[in-house]
Amino acid sequence: MLAGYTSSEKDIILWANGIATSLSYLGGFFMFFLYFKVQSYRNFMFKILMTLVSSTLLYSFANTLSYWRENTICCHIEGALRLFSITSTVLWTWRLVWLCYTQMKDYDPLLYKNYKKFLISNFLISLIPCLMVLITYLIINEPKFTYRNDSTGTDNFFCDISPLKYGLAFEDAPTVIASMLIFLFSYKVHKISSGKLPKRLAQYKNLIVYPLVAAIIWIIPSVQDILTLFSSQGTGQSSFPLELIRICASRLVGFITCLAFVISRYSSIKANLFGKGEDIGDSIVPLSGSVAPDKVELEKGLEDQYDRNLSVFQSRKKSLFS
Repeated sequence: MLAGYTSSEKDIILWANGIATSLSYLGGFFMFFLYFKVQSYRNFMFKILMTLVSSTLLYSFANTLSYWRENTICCHIEGALRLFSITSTVLWTWRLVWLCYTQMKDYDPLLYKNYKKFLISNFLISLIPCLMVLITYLIINEPKFTYRNDSTGTDNFFCDISPLKYGLAFEDAPTVIASMLIFLFSYKVHKISSGKLPKRLAQYKNLIVYPLVAAIIWIIPSVQDILTLFSSQGTGQSSFPLELIRICASRLVGFITCLAFVISRYSSIKANLFGKGEDIGDSIVPLSGSVAPDKVELEKGLEDQYDRNLSVFQSRKKSLFS
């Protein structure tokens, strides 16, 4: 809280917020640049990854609005966008790890047809916590999005849910639960994938790194919020080092996601951006190696042939039993 820090500490935290948020903007926009630049990246699993990136960009925008937090409208927009983006990030990260697990257990080549359903359902679910806070604020004035700490009368750095216990319920509890599930199912994926795998399954195993990165980062601000609640009897006061770590960790999710992708796909990205213009991207974003264009087209052709054969089989089955 602003009243609990020296002037230099306030400046450091605000600068850390600005720098970390800017890095996440940079990482998110670079991922979109790759999506439009490399044609073979425009596939189902990369779209799932890009929706996760989109959520982190929205979170960065909410953090940018914190510099105008004293404006009531900006404060409510910032708080609602932050809660929506956190919920959306948790949902998309969990969706990614669940898809990796289910595909490893029972591969479904037609899973990509569910993308729009995933997109709509995650958007609607992400709206629920925001609407709950806004509706209860209008009815009973609590919880609410505010930069004022009602317990101490001091100002917060950012517009967030107040009192803190509601922030734990709407933000920290879902992220902690999701993190535990991600660790569990990542272990399950590791057990299933022991040994040599066919390429179509190996790429799903490799994608598990993104949920793991997010889950590890989420633990830091969640633990800090819990410690703040119980160590200060809910007044929201926290030590400067803990607050600085929380700000940096939570703001850097988008940047670290991009960094993990670039490191794992460095050769392919370098060839596409600085080579002779050939597209050597992979069919479903594996994190290592590369595939020649003719092999990518062959895989796409096989998937199309599978769809046609399945359609013919279903129509013949229907006519046989009608």
